[in-house]
Amino acid sequence: MRFRILGPLEVQVDESWNGINAPKWRTVLAVLLLEAGQVVSTDRLISEVWPEERPARASNSISIYVLRLRRLIGDPEGTVLVTRYPGYRLLVTADDIDAGRFARLASEGRKALSAGESQRAADLLDQALGLWQGKPGAG
Repeated sequence: MRFRILGPLEVQVDESWNGINAPKWRTVLAVLLLEAGQVVSTDRLISEVWPEERPARASNSISIYVLRLRRLIGDPEGTVLVTRYPGYRLLVTADDIDAGRFARLASEGRKALSAGESQRAADLLDQALGLWQGKPGAG
């Protein structure tokens, strides 16, 4: 599975890209993607989803959003989006997220440019720029 955050938040399951229509689910997934590999506490997710005033059963709602996100990303068993005290952890690599691929390609492009490999640098930087699909997190 792959994720896009350099534009509308999308997940690729099998061959198709799917957006996430529910704003609160999108917020939960965006935070987990920005902190990929790290445990994100339920309290942090609650603060991001409800920055003003949290509902009485906010923790329960976050659990439900995670359950639905697992289904959406094709991970019903929770092997990629795992529960880890005190919250959740998304087990993906930087290359599974377009922003991670962008950072790698841009870095390789700068190195190629510094090494005098202008055509290779242009190709790498062009690939990096091609990952952008609009305003990050749009939608």
